[in-house]
Amino acid sequence: MLTDRVRSVRLAAAESLPGTLDLDSLAGLDFLQSLAVDADQPTSQFQAAMFLLSRQHPSEALTHLEKATAWDPLSPPFQCMRAQVLDELGQTDKALGILTSEESAMPNDPHVPYFRALILAQHSRYEEARTAANCALAVQPNFEPAKQLLQTMRLSRP
Repeated sequence: MLTDRVRSVRLAAAESLPGTLDLDSLAGLDFLQSLAVDADQPTSQFQAAMFLLSRQHPSEALTHLEKATAWDPLSPPFQCMRAQVLDELGQTDKALGILTSEESAMPNDPHVPYFRALILAQHSRYEEARTAANCALAVQPNFEPAKQLLQTMRLSRP
């Protein structure tokens, strides 16, 4: 599929394999061009960040995520991924601050407290993580990721 004569097929294949894509191949060039064409759009900035993360470049990905969130500040996926990358880069307090602020701005979205719970759990702050996961469930009682996180914390607790 990466060598298909139809560009849309190559592009779809390239998008599914960003971490291993040969950027000098025809599919790689198509992919890079697709990112460049819409670089003034927040979703393209997000896609560029995901591409860079798949290649283990979190600092560069953060630059794109910050552009995306500046252009679309009320997008839970953008803000949650930005917080995850900040945490990965050792800026946990900043990441949690962003998610806490976003929870106030987006009180009806379970993803924000869930991602806050994930980061807290990764740092063994289980009580706070449980509270955040329960906030996600208060917003959406059947939010499966929060239920699974609570279950995992119950099972892994000494």
